[in-house]
Amino acid sequence: MYEIISWELLATISGAGVIVACLTQLIKRKIKINPKTISLILATIIVTMASLALGNLNSWQDIAIILLKSSVIAFAACGEYELVKDFFKK
Repeated sequence: MYEIISWELLATISGAGVIVACLTQLIKRKIKINPKTISLILATIIVTMASLALGNLNSWQDIAIILLKSSVIAFAACGEYELVKDFFKK
């Protein structure tokens, strides 16, 4: 069966970045927190869940990689939205 969203997709930076960007835009209207903070929290949760589901969380080094990967995803997600917003604003 074809799946649009899978754990393998969420384990990648590009897949998680798109999901984090979409969820951040939905959540920021309800919660009055900085969207970059929301993106970082969501990215950390999504990458941790994907790593647990795929069995990739085996050592302390994996936790460090998750935190690093989450920050890259959060920065990319914020940048994706700003790029699209500026493109359609012109």
